[in-house]
Amino acid sequence: MDYEKLKCPVCEEQFKSGDDIVVCPECGTPHHRQCYELKGSCFFEDKHNDGFNYSEDYCQNEEQDTQADKDNNTTECPRCKAQNPKESFYCGKCGFPMGMSNTQNNQQQNASNFYNPLDPMAGVNPEYKLSDDVTAGEASKFAQKSTQYFSRVFYNIKEFGRSRFNFCAFIFSGGYLLYRKMYKIGTVLTVIMGLLLVASAYFNIAYNVSYDFVMEYNKIIESASAITYNDMMMFYQQAFFKLDPIQQVLLILDILFSVANFALKIVIGIKANRWYFNHTVKEISKIKKSGTTSVQETIETKGGVNFALAISLMVVYIVINYLPSFIA
Repeated sequence: MDYEKLKCPVCEEQFKSGDDIVVCPECGTPHHRQCYELKGSCFFEDKHNDGFNYSEDYCQNEEQDTQADKDNNTTECPRCKAQNPKESFYCGKCGFPMGMSNTQNNQQQNASNFYNPLDPMAGVNPEYKLSDDVTAGEASKFAQKSTQYFSRVFYNIKEFGRSRFNFCAFIFSGGYLLYRKMYKIGTVLTVIMGLLLVASAYFNIAYNVSYDFVMEYNKIIESASAITYNDMMMFYQQAFFKLDPIQQVLLILDILFSVANFALKIVIGIKANRWYFNHTVKEISKIKKSGTTSVQETIETKGGVNFALAISLMVVYIVINYLPSFIA
């Protein structure tokens, strides 16, 4: 028998490894030797005549009492089935609001994806560990903006290895990464996408590639009586081959630049949340290891967003993207 899970009935202290234990030869009750000698007999001596057996009678009752105490003091999360203290508002494991029935669980999941508009952590326990030394609460303080969104995203990345598509990152691309102060990867991707835009704009300004192509295509359309899908493809080919060879090459490059730009935007939309998760954990860990005495203040200073830079990049993007139209 594993006595370390049991208690001495005399002193009610749990047995520890190395304790000197005496077992009653009649009912099998374990005692500390000192407690047994102090009492001078088995603690359950008065029950021996009734056929009392420690392992069958006392242990089973003790387990039932322990389970009853546990049931009275804890409640099961309807989402992940983890046990939580009775007074918990949110599950300490998955962050789900406690006290809901399965029907309410499904309704809540379908209606709001577990978000509580009054809770900046969206139900995620602030003490939940995103890494060995970084908590969800610290990550929320680092993000500052959209904390509900990132609390749930970070939790799902850590717990389930799942992220979600970031539409803001898809739309604003490298500018969004710079806005979130991911300066290295944001700068690289912004430069790449900027060069693609500048090259496309230069070709169109210098050689009137898109303008000439559209004009040729419109002439062919105007001369046609009826237009089918196959006709449109044929008209595109005719307009393309009416361009001079240099314009044809530049038009193909322009299309490739556009495809590459769009592909990069999709990649950024898919990867942005994971990049920001890694960036957040890395920066907070670095702050804690720096030995600063004002960790929380430094987290707020290093985190947050760079709104001025984001606006500046948007202006530059609009100018580059629409400059060929104005010049033409």
